[in-house]
Amino acid sequence: CRGGTLLLEDSILQTPFTGDGMNVKQGRATTRRCTFLGNNQPDTDALDYDGVIDGLIEDCRIYRFQGSNSDGIDIGEACVNVLVQRNLIYYNSDKGISAGQGSTVTLRNNLVVGCNLGVGIKDSGTSVTIDRNTFADCATGVAVYEKNCGDGGGHATITHTIFSKCATPPVTVDGFSTATVA
Repeated sequence: CRGGTLLLEDSILQTPFTGDGMNVKQGRATTRRCTFLGNNQPDTDALDYDGVIDGLIEDCRIYRFQGSNSDGIDIGEACVNVLVQRNLIYYNSDKGISAGQGSTVTLRNNLVVGCNLGVGIKDSGTSVTIDRNTFADCATGVAVYEKNCGDGGGHATITHTIFSKCATPPVTVDGFSTATVA
């Protein structure tokens, strides 16, 4: 989908091929109560929002995107005010949720299980609020970092969040990034 407004509800999406289950470029988008079933192909995300304004991803279930560089939810290209809430995200090879390229995102009441990285926050201008989420069995719960040399890092504000069986420390922040954890 490119531009305009997209509403996707109560659907099941699965692809055996490399490529995102759903990719929205610009405009507004709401994805609600959908199930995304993964595969073993590289570079395959369940949902990819790029340049979306006032986006919503809620009450979705995302399972086993296992190819290299595969995320559950990928938010980038300067998305503004995207709310990701009450999603269940299981066993993705890379990130449960990825946010970058100057995007602003709020993550609320999500469960992320068995991902290499629960949430990755990267690139200058990217700001993510993480409130009341649970990360279980992730190699790292939250990482805030500079992805591309010279581009700067992101910022995270983390509150009321549970980290269970994640590496110690469950939150990592490089020298180009900032995070507040309470």
